[in-house]
Amino acid sequence: MKSKTSFFNKTVFLKNLTRFAPVIGGYTLCLVLGMMMLYQDNRDMGRTFWFASRIAGNLQLMGLVNLLFAPLVAMLLFGDLYNARMCNALHAMPVRRETLFLTNVVSGLLFSMIPTAVMALLSVPLLNATVVTNAWQIALLWYAGTNLQFITFFGVAIFSVFCTGNRFAMAMVYAVLNGGAYILYYIINTLYTPMLFGVVTPDRWASLLTPVASMTNGEYVSVEDFSQLSQRFYGRENEMVAAFSVDGGKYTALLVYAAVGIVFTLVGLLLYRKRNLECAGDAIAFPVLQPLFQLVCAVVAGTLGVMGVESFFASKIGAGMSMMYLLLFCGGAAGWFGGKMLLKRTTRVFQLRSWVGLGILTAMVAVSLVATRFDVLGIEDRIPDVEDVSSVTLNFDGLELTSEEDIRRITTLHAMALEDRIEDYDNYPLAYILHREEKEKHPVVPEGGFVYGEGGYNADGPMLTVDAITLYYKLKNGRTMTRNYNIWANLEEGKIVSEYASRWDVVWKWARYGYWDDFDPASITSMDIGSVTLHEYQITPELVQSLLAAVRADCDERTMTQRSAYHRGYFLEYDPYSEEYYRAKSLGISLWSNGVHYATGAYLSVFADSAHTLEWMREHDCLTEEVVEEAPIVLN
Repeated sequence: MKSKTSFFNKTVFLKNLTRFAPVIGGYTLCLVLGMMMLYQDNRDMGRTFWFASRIAGNLQLMGLVNLLFAPLVAMLLFGDLYNARMCNALHAMPVRRETLFLTNVVSGLLFSMIPTAVMALLSVPLLNATVVTNAWQIALLWYAGTNLQFITFFGVAIFSVFCTGNRFAMAMVYAVLNGGAYILYYIINTLYTPMLFGVVTPDRWASLLTPVASMTNGEYVSVEDFSQLSQRFYGRENEMVAAFSVDGGKYTALLVYAAVGIVFTLVGLLLYRKRNLECAGDAIAFPVLQPLFQLVCAVVAGTLGVMGVESFFASKIGAGMSMMYLLLFCGGAAGWFGGKMLLKRTTRVFQLRSWVGLGILTAMVAVSLVATRFDVLGIEDRIPDVEDVSSVTLNFDGLELTSEEDIRRITTLHAMALEDRIEDYDNYPLAYILHREEKEKHPVVPEGGFVYGEGGYNADGPMLTVDAITLYYKLKNGRTMTRNYNIWANLEEGKIVSEYASRWDVVWKWARYGYWDDFDPASITSMDIGSVTLHEYQITPELVQSLLAAVRADCDERTMTQRSAYHRGYFLEYDPYSEEYYRAKSLGISLWSNGVHYATGAYLSVFADSAHTLEWMREHDCLTEEVVEEAPIVLN
């Protein structure tokens, strides 16, 4: 008679801990050794910061560790279900399934909680020896975050165990549940999206549906930058105290994922209650799920076929989309019949019924591809209404436009890009000429092709230049919309882009990209202006301010866009080695401020039509190059 008095069995619990003690001990040892090696590398006073910082960042690595460790634990604890003899013996005991389930789940949680607790406790004195205050909190945050990760993957692993009847199928189901979103994203982005001009496949949903991607992306705990810390306590290193900050959003996401893992665990319990013991050894434990399993096998195998073409063959044999479609079908067929073999445990699966199923699946995929090619849903030409847009960002450069006028201007740019439909990288000018039927108004394509983004030259003057833009809409309904286009930089659409890309805040952000944040123009110690260097004794606050004022003036006149495609003209620079002049599209301005331990600054590109900045360079004897200006292309 089965016990009805408890949901927890102490005997089974203790047996789990003793039976798998080597696993718990080995995992604990690996964690502790990893931590000690980390500390050994960072034990001197000048580098203790790095130990605290890397412990805090270790949660990203633990996401991958838990992704692999959790299914191992689930297989160890519930593996008897896959052996008919062991399964029957286990369920012959007077213990309810619910009791066995809860006892094993609690045991599994301790597989993670005990080793991580040991590591967290041992890390506290080591962390307290660093320059970080209240370092024990970092250990606690690490412990909580690691186990929330484990709960997520352990729940998914438990669900996978009870869906399947053998370890191979369990591993397949677990892998698909954790990576299926990216498989689907890859198929859409590789086969469908390229047929829709300018359309960008959003990837946020794939990241959200793939817990390990979110867990390994971004820091949970950030420790104050060591360089800035050293500068602040220069000469008083014994007083150094670093602060740390916690990304609440990352931990909120962990709580959500852990809740999803608990839901998967509860669904696993429901499956366990309905599971027939005779399914041990079968691929899928429930007949209703078998067609879905076969379909997933086909999709995964087809995806691997496409990836094989893209990764190994495309560059060698020039494989195009036709080859990808062929391998999609071949891989899908192999997965379809392979899945059937796993389900039936025989190779005799090539009956007419299976071929009909494959034909239906192939027809459905073909119809979806044709529908995408002809854009039956109107995705390609969709331009959001101004009143439906809350903001739009151009080129992801941080310039978020919210006014109705600005949004209307960007939608106008969007319409122009759709009208031109520039797709062929090799024949940009010719494509435009043929499209507009204005061949007589423009130079022909020079021999040797067209240089992307720079413009070409012939006897008739400058040719059209092209630039790639990104439009990122935030809609009022909470959705987003992203489009990538190529536009003619020196025509009307280019004027719109330049209007926004030449704003001072945008230009300065580009200039500061990749440098430390603590930059004060008043602290500049050196300036590289073209080929001329100004040293600290030559630099005054007034000189710096006058230069920045000239740059701002060019920004106001929309001639300081930090992309060469929007500028006409060039510089002739002398090469003393070849004793020849060569053509350069831009000159550089570098501003440097030397801190105690590092240098920071800004970098600006100056073009032949940046009149105010060029005038400043002439006045201060910094312009040694010849400026060659060109007349812009004007459409009649």
